[in-house]
This record gives sequence, C-alpha cells and structure tokens, in this order.
Amino acid sequence: MLRFTAFSNQTASFSTVTRYGIVIASVAGAFTVVFLLQNLHVRDPFALIFLAAIAVSVWYGGTRPGLLGIILSTLALNVFLHSPHGWFHISTYDLPVFSVFLLFAFWIYRFGELRHHTEFSLMQARDHLETEVQARTAELRRINTENETILDGAPFGIALFEPDRIVRRCNRGYERMLGFEPGELRGHPAPLPESEQEAWKVEEKQLRAGQRIVDYEAPRRRKDGSEFSATISATPLFDENEAYIGLVGLIIDNTERLAHDAEHRMLTTLVQHSPDFVGVADLTGNAVFVNEAGQKLFGLEGEEHVRRTNVLSCFADEAKLAAREELIPLLMQRGQLECETLGRNFQTGKIFPLHCSCFVIPDGKTGEPALVAAIAQDISERNRAEAKLQMFSSVVQNSPDFIGVADMSLHTVFVNRAGQRMFGLEGDEEAIRTHSLDYFSEDQHRAVRDDLIPTLLERGELTREVPARNFKTGESFPALWTAFVIYDQKTRQPSLLATVTKDITKQHEDREALQKSFKDNEVLLEENRALQEKLRRENISLQEINLALQDELAAIQKDKFEKIVGGSPALRRTLNKVEQVPAAVLKGLTGFGDPLLPPESWLAYFPFTTLLPPLSMANRSGYSPSRKRSRNTAHVYGILGASDNTLVPFVHPGAIVEIDSSIHKIESGKGFGSIFERPIYFLRSHHGYHCGWCELGRVHANG
Repeated sequence: MLRFTAFSNQTASFSTVTRYGIVIASVAGAFTVVFLLQNLHVRDPFALIFLAAIAVSVWYGGTRPGLLGIILSTLALNVFLHSPHGWFHISTYDLPVFSVFLLFAFWIYRFGELRHHTEFSLMQARDHLETEVQARTAELRRINTENETILDGAPFGIALFEPDRIVRRCNRGYERMLGFEPGELRGHPAPLPESEQEAWKVEEKQLRAGQRIVDYEAPRRRKDGSEFSATISATPLFDENEAYIGLVGLIIDNTERLAHDAEHRMLTTLVQHSPDFVGVADLTGNAVFVNEAGQKLFGLEGEEHVRRTNVLSCFADEAKLAAREELIPLLMQRGQLECETLGRNFQTGKIFPLHCSCFVIPDGKTGEPALVAAIAQDISERNRAEAKLQMFSSVVQNSPDFIGVADMSLHTVFVNRAGQRMFGLEGDEEAIRTHSLDYFSEDQHRAVRDDLIPTLLERGELTREVPARNFKTGESFPALWTAFVIYDQKTRQPSLLATVTKDITKQHEDREALQKSFKDNEVLLEENRALQEKLRRENISLQEINLALQDELAAIQKDKFEKIVGGSPALRRTLNKVEQVPAAVLKGLTGFGDPLLPPESWLAYFPFTTLLPPLSMANRSGYSPSRKRSRNTAHVYGILGASDNTLVPFVHPGAIVEIDSSIHKIESGKGFGSIFERPIYFLRSHHGYHCGWCELGRVHANG
C-alpha cells in the first residue's frame, strides 16, 4: 500500500501531455498485441486486452484521458470484431461482447475515478498530515530546545542512568558539577567515592525494588578526585516487562549551601554573642528580632516579650518625640543613620545613653524598604571614660610641670602647655616637629641616646637629674627628668615613651642656700661643742658632790629602816625570803618546781604597783612560812611599781609587801605617835593599785 501510494504520488505529478500520451500508447500497444495474435491465428479474447489498455489509461492518465482510452479501445475492438455491414455496425452475436466490454470499461472508469478521488483525498490528508507533523516537529523541537535550555541552565544536576551508574544522558549542570566537558560523561559510569560503593549497592537494590530515594545526603567525587557533599533524589525506570532499566537522578551540590549555612551560623553566632544591642523591626515599628545582649540591655524577657514590643517604647520619655518626629523619618529618607539618644530598661526603668547605627533592609525583589535594623551600644562607660579622660587631659594640660609623649623613634607626639612654656615652644605644631634629644643640652645628646634611653627601655621607668635646653633662648637649666614606657595593650611591646620633667632651678638655688646655711651651722656647732665640753667638766664636779650626798642619805635611811624592822624578826625573815624569789615567779610566769626564767630586774616586770599572784611558798624546797594565820588565809603579796615613789624613802620602788587580807576597813579617828605607827594600806581603785598611808575622805601621800 505504501508503494502504491508512493507511485500514485509520482503519477499525479505527470503533465497533461504525458498522461494523454500514456493513453494513446496503451491503446496502441493493445491494438498491436491483438493484431499480432490475430495474424498468428491465436484465438484470444480481444476485449480483455483492450480492457487492460483502458485500465492503464484510466489508472495512469486520469479521468479525461481515460475516456479517450475507452473510445479508442472501443474503436480498436470494433476493427477486429466488425461485421460485414461496415465499421460501425455491430452484429447481433457481437452485442454481448460489446456490452460486457463497455460494462467493464465503465467499471474500470468508475474505479479509476474513485481511485483518483481517493488519491486526491489522500494527497490532501497527506499534505495536512505533513503540515501537522511539521508543526508538531517544530513544536517538539522547540520544546526540546526549551527543555535543554532549562535543564542546562538548572543549578543542579539531572541525569538518566543505566544500570551500574552508566550515564545515558545528563544536563550541563551535572557535567559542570563533576568537572567534565560537554558529552564527555555520556556512556561512562559516574564517579563514586570508595567509601560509598557498598552504600550504592544497597540503594540500587532499593531502586530495583521500585523504591524511590528522596533527599539522600552523601559524598560524591569529581573528575579531579575531590569530594563534595550532595543531596540526591532518584526515581527508578522500568520497561514494559517491568524490568529495571535505570533511573533518573536529581543531584544538588551542597558546597555553596553548606558554606552559606556555615556563614549564616557564623553571623547568627556573632549577632547573638555580640555585646551590643542588635535588633530588627518592621516598618510599623514592631520588633521582629533582638539578640540576647539587647534583651538584657533593655530588660526584655524572651522572644515573646520582644514581639510585643514597639521600637518607640525602648526610648526614654524625653527622647521619644525626637525619635518619632526626627530620627525615624531621617532614617527612612537616608537609608542609614548614626545618632546618640537615651534608652530605657523595661524592668528597672533605668535611663542610659545609647549610640545607635541604624539602616534600612530593602526587599529582595522590589528593592523597597522592608525592615529596619539597628546596632546600639550602651555608652555609659564610654561617657564616664571620656569624662575621666577629659579630666586627665585637663590635669595634664594644667600641670605646672613638663609632660610629653614621644614615639619609639623619639619624635615628639605631645607636649602640654606648661612644657611648651618651659622649653620656649610656640604651639602644638612646633612641638610635634621636635625630637626628644632637642630638649637636652647638646653635650648630653650622646649620653641620653646611648645610656638613658636603653636603661629606660630595660627598666620601664627612670628618674635622672639632667641639664635641659630652652629652644627660644638656648640657655640650659637643671631639670628632674622622670620617664616611663607606655606598652601596647595587645602585644605588650613598648609603643610610646612619656616623661614628666620639672624645672629644678629654684631647688638648686635653695640647695645652695641650704648648703651655705649648713656651713654656717657647722661653725656654730663647733662653738657649741666647746661650750658643752666646758659644761661637762663643770657637771662632773657637781655629780661627784651629788653622789656623796646620796651615800650620806642612804646611810641615814638604812639606820631608820633598821630601827623599824629591828623589832619584828618575822618581818625581817619574810622580806629576806621574798627577796630571794625570782621575778618570773612573782609575775606568775612560772612555779617553784618549774625551770626558772633567766634572772631579770623586778622593776622591768612591774612598772606600776600591782597585786602579785598567790605564792605557794611551802612548795619551794627549803622554805616554810614564818607563821600561819589563825584563819588559814593565803599569803597575799604586792609589789611597788618602778614609778611609785609614794613611800620613798621608807619603802622604795620594787619592794615586796605582804598584805593582811583580813583587814577590809581603814582606821579613822585614831591618833598615832609617829608616821612609823601609822598603818600602810594596799588599795585598789579604777586607776589600778595604790600603796600608802590613808584616811577616809582624802589620800595622804608623802610629797
């Protein structure tokens, strides 16, 4: 049928002359064949041969040439079947032949006409089909081009794999991802790291079972051997017999995403751990985000509190109007703004100064303002530091001494006003053009450079008295140079040299005057020593006279004391025994059976009159009390302090006295023959102990 249609299409393209020529040739050929058969006396159905000529005429010639073929074939048949009555007379016995001939000729003609009509319809259908096929082909070509453009422009890889990861087709993105040239990967297995070989066998087994792989993250290998992280989704493919023939894979390179994620995490960490306030709000002023430091600074309690907060409520009351009327409109106009304002803590109500850096975040698509961000810093400490720095600057500038700073190359960085006056400098510009060595006299430059500066760097500070030079007059003057090194806070290396210099011309003058005064005083001291030597010699004579008088007085006192004690043997024995008791025992520092402290003076132990601790005299070897009291009272003793001269000359400081603890009252109204008959009392008052003669109402003491 296809061959027939093709041949029909070929004949339809014949010209009119050719078609009529085909008809004439067909009839002539049939006539020739019949004529030859007749001459050979072959009995042949002539009508069939001419019917064949008609069929050829109608088939190849068309409708009108077919009619001509019928007419010519009929005339030719009549030639061979003519009756004796003439060419156009049909005999009765030939009438059936002509009838059948004409019937078949008509049928052939109708068949040919139907064929040509069908052929024309087929040609129209063919043309229409070709037009549709061309349009469809163009559309498919366009779709394929668009799909190839879309697939090649996709930022991820799409590939059609055969079994064993053989790449059948893939987009340009997958080739770029793996580092291959266009078409280089087709027909070859996609690279796979050694560590993923076993995992891929398991995954391919799942694909053969009809299971999809969705968002599987795994390392993949490039052409150069480097590995990268990829997110893989795979869909298995099966033929009409449900046999596994491969898969369609979607591969996304995670390198940029992981880098972006790491960058996002880094920025998030930086924002969250920033010591400053970092916040974002929408254009209506409602807070969207505030970092932890910002929440702490403003007293916000969690994200929920942040979302309920409006930006204006973060300002102090006195700063809200300026923020609403000036700062926010100016920010929206410029896109960014730096300002200082006052903030308020929501919990404590504390107001604090802020330095704010604000900027507008535009929409990613339209470019219109979408959000407002701010970075704010509490500058309370900075303001205090600036105030302190201003105070220090004022102190330095108003100091009467030279204060200067130089860099490590000894070039001047700063000199205060007093220093400029001291060295004859006119203004800061002239000061910073000077060199540190210029402040010293010329003969000291080498010593300063080679000795003082290295020593200063070694010790960190140095004080020297040096000759300084005035820039204006050139005169030298003595100065006290105190220098120290300023170290870099980060590297701890010397960064600057500072000095405080004092003009000590007046001190030198005072020192010279003082030295002159010392010399004058030395002369006076020499004269004084001569006078003192003279007085010493005269004093020695007086001391000798005084010693003689003291010896005489001691002899008199001894005689009187012998008279008093002579009548009481028990008292004499007691005093003799007590005098033998070491001072350490009397002070209570040790007992009789303990090792004694080194011999000491009683007066050193007892500067004031006091009561001694109880002495168990019986425990001391070789000693027994002289008598026992009737009431079995303990022995109580006191000692006169080194400064107690109340009973002198009868009882001297340091004397030990025995106290009768049974007497608690002072006798009054009784007359005594002499002072030796009067009782001596050992008393205690708010000021301590006292020993002496007493009367009620007043205390009598000798001297």
